[in-house]
Amino acid sequence: MSVKTCDLERLTQPVAAWLAGLSPRSVRDAADLPRNADRSYNARDVLAWAARRLPRPTLSDGETERLLVVADEIAPMADDRLPAMLEALDALRAKYGEHVLLLLWDEVLSTWREEVALTETDEGVRQRQAEEERRRAAEEAARRRLAVAVQCERCGRVRRGRKWTKGGAPAGHAVTYSICPACSP
Repeated sequence: MSVKTCDLERLTQPVAAWLAGLSPRSVRDAADLPRNADRSYNARDVLAWAARRLPRPTLSDGETERLLVVADEIAPMADDRLPAMLEALDALRAKYGEHVLLLLWDEVLSTWREEVALTETDEGVRQRQAEEERRRAAEEAARRRLAVAVQCERCGRVRRGRKWTKGGAPAGHAVTYSICPACSP
């Protein structure tokens, strides 16, 4: 078929079918494909509809778990601004279709990569690794000499013999967490 010019907001059935890569009959029989009042098709709607019809990838259990871990980490980031963010995303989706979410995700990934590039210089990585190693060595040395403080993970009290008192763990002690009698059910 050759089309020289057309109004992208008013496509005929054959043009919409060509755009979606389907037969005109498939487009005609599609009950979920939005139409204009004059029964023509909007190119943006046709492309969004065709994209929704694409099969979703089948992930392995390991890939699904990694995706869920990322989602679990991102979800708490949403705070009292969440309703406004959802409203903005819904408005963009209504105007541009589902593909706007891909644009959003590209922006999020780009921002994260920039932040990682800024914070993960070779020197910064070495400094953090050295500090972590010193902390682990000090904690291990404290555990070897039995300098371990038990701290309540709920109220922060520290066990001193049979009593639980306010205040932090003594300097030079490794900390193990438990629940004090006052906080246990």
